Order: sequence, then C-alpha cells, then structure tokens
Amino acid sequence: MIWVLPFLAFLDVLSTFYAAGQGYVLGASEGGSFSSFFVAGSIDGYLYALIYMLVMVGISHLLWHIKTKVIKPPSRFDKALFVAVVVVTVYVYARLTAAFLLGFFLPEIQSRGISIPLLAILIYAFSVLSLAVYLWRAVVSWVTANGSKKTEQG
Repeated sequence: MIWVLPFLAFLDVLSTFYAAGQGYVLGASEGGSFSSFFVAGSIDGYLYALIYMLVMVGISHLLWHIKTKVIKPPSRFDKALFVAVVVVTVYVYARLTAAFLLGFFLPEIQSRGISIPLLAILIYAFSVLSLAVYLWRAVVSWVTANGSKKTEQG
C-alpha cells in the first residue's frame, strides 16, 4: 500500500495540470497537495512536478524502509512505530486521493455548486474507512504477533 502513494501523487500532478488547463486558478479552486505548493513556488511547473514526484517516492521509500528494516514485532516501541507508519500512510493516501479526485472533477463540482471542503471531507472519510477495512486484520495481527511471524501487507 505504501507504493501506491507515488501513483496517487502522479494523479495529483495530472489533475493539477488538467485544472490549470481548464482555466481554474489553482490556489483558489483546487486544494491538491501539488497545486498548493505549485502556486506558492516560482519555478517551472514541470520541474516542480518532477521534484514533487521525487519527494513522494522518497517518502514512500522511507516508510517502506522503516516498515521492513527498522521495525521488529516484539518491541512495544516498534509496534507503536508500525502503527505510526500505517497512520501516516493512510493520511497521505487520503490527502492524495482527495486531491486528484477534486482536481479531475473540479469543472463538474463547480458547475453544480457543490461545496469543495465538504466533498473533500467526504472523500477523506471514505478513504480512511476503506483503508481501515482493508488493513485492519493485517495491522492487528502484526501488532499482536509475538515476533514469530510478520505479515507482508503493505
């Protein structure tokens, strides 16, 4: 699941360029992770897209490294660190999912007068709920393991 984050970031970049191509002011109408930094930055959008993608791949690699190389199941600290990695991954997943969905559907959302913040909250809630259902069993089994087995869900 960690390695889905760069793909979602790529979709965020695409939706930002799509919204910009449609003539929307990015800072005011689209709240994607990439677009908020893109508006604040003064460098070329394509260069910034490359930097953003490299940062997202780096974050995914860091989370994957922590999950697979640093954490050992028997320690309470490591179990807490594992839960923290899961929480960070779910948070980034929810943010990126909302960013690219809102970016791609921005023309329809604004033409229908739908509240963007309310829709973003609904997307966050759905993303977190779906990941909780998907990951619950694997996380609980890993946290309650005594060190003899380690699930490779991720």
